[in-house]
Amino acid sequence: MLLPSWAELAKLAEHPPLWEDRLLILLIAWAGLRWTEAVSLSVTDVWRDRARLSVQRVLAWSPDDQTWDLEDVKGDIAATVPLPEPLWRALTALAASRSVEDRLGGDLLFRPLKVRRLGVPTMIIDHTDCSKRVWHPARAAAGLVGDPTLPTLDPRRRALHIKDLRAYAASVVVDSGGTQYEAAALLRIDTDLNLPQRIDALWKAWASAFPAGAGALDPDRTD
Repeated sequence: MLLPSWAELAKLAEHPPLWEDRLLILLIAWAGLRWTEAVSLSVTDVWRDRARLSVQRVLAWSPDDQTWDLEDVKGDIAATVPLPEPLWRALTALAASRSVEDRLGGDLLFRPLKVRRLGVPTMIIDHTDCSKRVWHPARAAAGLVGDPTLPTLDPRRRALHIKDLRAYAASVVVDSGGTQYEAAALLRIDTDLNLPQRIDALWKAWASAFPAGAGALDPDRTD
């Protein structure tokens, strides 16, 4: 398992020029979403009154029926995910900026910029296109392209994949005081806090150490 460090996540998040691309990276990393869950989110999945996110659907292409279908998340287990408040506020702003149409996919939070795949009607952001346009440049900037000279079992022998960000999200729970009390003490996190409070505390520590990464939330940043 390849786990990006705090500094590496900051470099990944600060690299894309588009605000929504930066938000997508941070969301997957801090909420632990699968790719299809993240790009299938509705604007209403971002709670208006609390730093929470509902994860309850995916949009999937059916080759047999040649249609996009609305499906339950993997394992049919919908979830409510706590978010760091700064990330939640940025997602709330993104949701507020989206117009909603009365059609399947008309309420998407993250939206494709162009037609993605030949013969498939555009719906969600295509993984391959996003990898080429956003992820590959970002991981190169973060120095996470892999090193074939490393031992075979070294996880850093290979390049970081988008799905590896889920492991980072799991580490957030641990590092925020779930089980690793040494890490919690190092970060000066109160282990008596509940999980949402611990995640907020960890975000503040990360943002303080790597302000450029936290600056990825700024919608006016275009460099």
